[in-house]
Amino acid sequence: MYRDFKVDRARVHSSQNGGIQPRQSQVSNLLVSGVFIFMMFQYNKSSQFFAQIADGLTEIATEELAGLGARDIRAVYRGLHFTADHETLYRINYQTRLCSKISAALLTFDCHSTKYLYKTAIKIPWNELLDQHKSFCISSTVVNSHINNSQYAALCLKDAIVDYFREQTGTRPNVDRRTPDLWLDLYISENQATISLDT
Repeated sequence: MYRDFKVDRARVHSSQNGGIQPRQSQVSNLLVSGVFIFMMFQYNKSSQFFAQIADGLTEIATEELAGLGARDIRAVYRGLHFTADHETLYRINYQTRLCSKISAALLTFDCHSTKYLYKTAIKIPWNELLDQHKSFCISSTVVNSHINNSQYAALCLKDAIVDYFREQTGTRPNVDRRTPDLWLDLYISENQATISLDT
């Protein structure tokens, strides 16, 4: 189910050139899971998202997002924060050619240690995003923080997710670095952590 929350942009871009059309089931699952997930997490309250872009694309990517209906666009290092409603978010995921990733923040919190990262992450209702039979993968970036090892930070988040499911179900989801059902981003800067879902 949640794998379909990720829009296949390659298929969409092909369809714009007369190629393959996106599957109807993919669109339906996207709408259903989108409404469900939006009831739970930080981006439901703010309707704010983050678009990752390559260096040098800030101006034209800002124009593209604005043309697709994004509002309150704000440039940061290698990315753009923006506000969007559900329909606009789906449109951006389908049609963007310049944004390599669109992320939705699940939780932002002060984070001065990996112990606190683990304690906070294990309280997230992960069963609303995947189950023990699904897979996930975490990308992590750490900047100017007490936590200075991005790989270890990602490991702590992974352990929190795994332990959450072990406590709930007695088993755990697997990590899949190639084709996971759920992509997660962990970004820690100035001792503030944000855990995000790749839409």
